Amino acid sequence: MILLFCLPRKVRIYIFAASIIFLLSGATAYGDRFKIGVSIPLSGSLAEYGQAAQNGMLLAEEEHPEKFVAIEFLFDDNRYDSKLAVGAFNRLVDLEKIDLLYMWGVEPVLAVVPLAKKKKVPVIALTQDPSVAVDNPYVIRFLNPAEEFSKKTLEYLRTKNVKHIGILKAEMTFCNLMVEGLRRNLAEGESIEIIESVLPSELDFKAIVTRLRSMSFDILGLYLVPNQVRSYYRQAQEQKLSMPIFGTTNFESRELIDDLGAAMNGSIFVHSSVSEDFRRRYTARFKNDAEIAYAANGYDFASLTAELFGKDPAHLGAEGILKAYVNSFEFKLVVKRILNGEIEEIPGT
Repeated sequence: MILLFCLPRKVRIYIFAASIIFLLSGATAYGDRFKIGVSIPLSGSLAEYGQAAQNGMLLAEEEHPEKFVAIEFLFDDNRYDSKLAVGAFNRLVDLEKIDLLYMWGVEPVLAVVPLAKKKKVPVIALTQDPSVAVDNPYVIRFLNPAEEFSKKTLEYLRTKNVKHIGILKAEMTFCNLMVEGLRRNLAEGESIEIIESVLPSELDFKAIVTRLRSMSFDILGLYLVPNQVRSYYRQAQEQKLSMPIFGTTNFESRELIDDLGAAMNGSIFVHSSVSEDFRRRYTARFKNDAEIAYAANGYDFASLTAELFGKDPAHLGAEGILKAYVNSFEFKLVVKRILNGEIEEIPGT
């Protein structure tokens, strides 16, 4: 953005004319721009996640505009829908001629990576599913695999002497991966029981809550989509059922915590650690901390990209671009707890 209002009128005219010529030429001080397509949910039930990632990227650019002169982000809303994600991929690749694609979410990524391999488009994928990068040189995951989330969860539960775990889950790849990770890492004497596996659209848990009253678990795992988490807590409250609960990354949803209030008190989940400095800067800019771990991920991705390509956006080809990212990032997982409407990282985890 060029601010002209504090300059003399004649100077403003010259700068404005020069700016128009500059923009029409499609050039920057460093030559062609490095174009990044960002396919994320910006509307729909999971918009909070995509908006956080987008905000993180925008914050990185706002804080260091000089590093992003040769970088352009092109955002496309896929609503966490696989068909829309494929459409976004085709638009960004065929029409916008992007150099790199950034995607969020297990299901959309699964739908797109075969196309990326076919068209040789490099993809940075925020997914806990490690299979997307197997035998696919055009994909790098920018998030810990599900197994690491599961291991961290079990490590913490063992400190609380948890042995018998009940799971209520949605039938979707993300939730299945989390459960498989738990199963593979159980120690002797520990067990998991799937109480019910439901469609992601199912919102009636009254019968399941009634069954839970007669079942004995040390803790209940809710591997559900956000609307289902909301429905379960409310219906459990109606039946006055209270038990220890752990969840997935969607427990970091500010909307869920605000809606459910004390019902989520004491619930735990595993997610990426976020520095207090980033949290302070982010909340000052966007006035919320919803899904801030994904905001931090977006910020880190944008900052790393600026370091790699901000001053030299040379078109390296798909393999050259991804090679630049290899071993360039690491995300620490921690256990977080919801307490009195706030999220805290549990020390020592």
